[in-house]
Amino acid sequence: MRLLLDTHAFLWWFEGNARLPVAVRHAIEDADNGVIVSAASAWEITTKHRLGKLQQAGEVAEDVAGAIAGQGFEELPISVEDAEIRSTEC
Repeated sequence: MRLLLDTHAFLWWFEGNARLPVAVRHAIEDADNGVIVSAASAWEITTKHRLGKLQQAGEVAEDVAGAIAGQGFEELPISVEDAEIRSTEC
C-alpha cells in the first residue's frame, strides 16, 4: 500500500509526536508500505515556518527534501497541470 502523509502526519512522525495515531505509526513503519510526502507539504512547512507559525519545524524547514529522504520516504512532485487535471475530474 502507498501512504500519502499530510503535513501534520509527516511532522508528527519526524518529531516522534504522540499525536500521530498508533495505527498510522504502524502503517508508516510497515516495510511493505511506501510512504509519500507531497511537494505541497514542503511548501506549507517552509512558508509557515518563515511566518513564525511552525517554529518547531525549523530542522525540517531548512531541508525538507533531506528530511523526507532521511526517513526513507518518497517525494510526490506536483504541478499546476496536476491540479488542473484533478479539478476537472471531480
